[in-house]
Amino acid sequence: MTVLWQVVQGGLIVTGAWVLLSMAVGRVRLRLARGQVALGDPAIVDAVGRMSRTPERCAVAVVDGEGAVRTACLGCGPHTGFEVGSVSKALTGLLVADAVERGELRLSDTLGEHLPELAGSPAGSVTLLEACQHTSGLPRLASGPSMLLGGLGFAVLGLNPYALASPRRVLRQARRARLGKPGYSNLGGGLVGLCLERCTDRAYGDLLDERLLVPVGMQDGAVQRDRGRRGDGRWAARWDLRAYEAAGGVVSTLADLTRLAERLLDGTAPGVSALGDTDPALFWVRDVTPSGRRIVLHNGQTGGYSALVVLVPDEQRA
Repeated sequence: MTVLWQVVQGGLIVTGAWVLLSMAVGRVRLRLARGQVALGDPAIVDAVGRMSRTPERCAVAVVDGEGAVRTACLGCGPHTGFEVGSVSKALTGLLVADAVERGELRLSDTLGEHLPELAGSPAGSVTLLEACQHTSGLPRLASGPSMLLGGLGFAVLGLNPYALASPRRVLRQARRARLGKPGYSNLGGGLVGLCLERCTDRAYGDLLDERLLVPVGMQDGAVQRDRGRRGDGRWAARWDLRAYEAAGGVVSTLADLTRLAERLLDGTAPGVSALGDTDPALFWVRDVTPSGRRIVLHNGQTGGYSALVVLVPDEQRA
């Protein structure tokens, strides 16, 4: 036991030293990053420059009511790939609305109807509409040793926390899940994506390309993922979300999301009813600002990346 404890102590010391060193290096890199030149619209460049913690790479676009697009990029370009995190759910909502229009599924369908592995379980009784509106009571993530190990790997080494989240394993975990109070659920988003795959017989990525990216003219869909930085400056591995891909696994660019915003505003994007103007909103969040402006939005965050898409439909702005 004494020898084992010495080994454990040695491992903890090495790990702690590695973390402290990586945090120190990260802070130096972030300070250097603040010296980068931002190019684009002067007003937006100024806004980016006044951020309390200027990120290593930042891309911003504003679509105004006259159809003009103003951009600013810091340390990157309009075609640089970013993990957009839960903005993926907003794209999934568009795919669900499009599938409903095609007659491939109904919002009243239960998850168990499309995922037989969940039949007879609480998760299987959840409807697609409930999952798309986070009212199902599904937990934020499926629980199990694999997610615990993934979370530990990310916290200590910045590894992909979803590395063990295979569809088969997540479906087993979801079958054991209990429904609680309604709340934000990545599990619900992932299961909706698996339902889309089953009812269309296409992988989520292929479905996204065929039914959204290509029709909208988003040309950077297949971009090479890069590593990101966490808030403390440490590197974070690429997040391959596997069963949770539809909930947060999309990689996109400023140019592509700007194009999507334009097509959503003019009503020509596939599945635009997902915004909830007349039909139920699917993953998109509808809100009103203190000044009374009606907005539709979704944000996202992964290890080292964050993203935000905001639409102001009444003003044709984004």
